[in-house]
Amino acid sequence: MVRERLESALLAQRAPALDPEVKSVLLDFARHELRHLALENAVVLPIARLRLTAADLTTLSRRLAARRGLVLETPS
Repeated sequence: MVRERLESALLAQRAPALDPEVKSVLLDFARHELRHLALENAVVLPIARLRLTAADLTTLSRRLAARRGLVLETPS
């Protein structure tokens, strides 16, 4: 829904916030993302720091890089 609203605003060359409905959708999305980040920072990351080993982090880094078409160098 957000993407469609932004694409429409881009095609119309009109700032999204000028449309009250689009502005509402964007604000709802931003609020949702803030809650998601707060949960991730407060709960997920501390657990990950306690549970993931160095090998886990290396594997995770490589997999995330590969998803973006990157290859991480192997340390010598």
